Formats: sequence, C-alpha cells, structure tokens
Amino acid sequence: MIQPYDSICSVETRNNFYKACSFVCLLKNKRLNYANILIILLQEKKLIRLFKNLCSFENDFECIRFFLECDPNIYKSKYIKRFLKKHYDNVYRKENI
Repeated sequence: MIQPYDSICSVETRNNFYKACSFVCLLKNKRLNYANILIILLQEKKLIRLFKNLCSFENDFECIRFFLECDPNIYKSKYIKRFLKKHYDNVYRKENI
C-alpha cells in the first residue's frame, strides 16, 4: 500500500524533474526532448549537479534512472547510442594506452 507521504514525494519529484528539464531547455534556448537533455547533462558536470540539486537526486545513477522511468524508450535514441559509443570508445582507448 502506498503511503500518503510517498505519494506526495513522488508527485513533487516528478514536478521538479519537469521544471529542471524546462530550465535546461531555457538555458540552451532550444526545445529539447529527454534524450537530448540527458546528453547535455552528461556532458556538462556543473549542469548535472544543478539538476540533481533541483530534483533532490542523490547521485548520477538516480538521475539517469528517473529519465528511464519517464521515457522507457530513451535508450533506443540514436543520440544516446552515439554518445555512449563515443564515450565508451574514449574510455577504452585510455585504458589500453
């Protein structure tokens, strides 16, 4: 059974998430989808720190998990795949040098 406190926290977190996403769109002066917002957050450490504070997330993983809860198909995005492949290739090259 869902407690009233948990229900309120869930609604508040979701509202803060939408507000933070809108804030990122305003900062970038573009209308962005969740995939592009996530890529921007992963690229800019200061922005993801601000995003986590606005949404009351504890760490990056919790932030990414919430993105996946809001849009479960985000991992299929070609932008996300391209970003992760590029990032993985860079990490892999550094380890093998």
